[in-house]
Amino acid sequence: MFQYQSELVYNKGKMSIGDLTAVSKEHVDTLLPQVNAAKMLKLVHTRDKNVMLTKLGEALHKNDADAIKTVSDELKEIEPF
Repeated sequence: MFQYQSELVYNKGKMSIGDLTAVSKEHVDTLLPQVNAAKMLKLVHTRDKNVMLTKLGEALHKNDADAIKTVSDELKEIEPF
């Protein structure tokens, strides 16, 4: 799902946008739509300039079956597939 979830997990679930762009070597214009998509799926939330994993984001990182189902259901609500 969220490409930079591992970086967040290994940084105690929280990173600034600046740090995330540095670690990912992505331009902020590329990274922000990904962060916004992760927010829509409730995988992260943002406060000030920080991106923080939610419990759902952490569970998805661990391949928790319930988290996968939750995200799948959420995608069905967001995307018209």
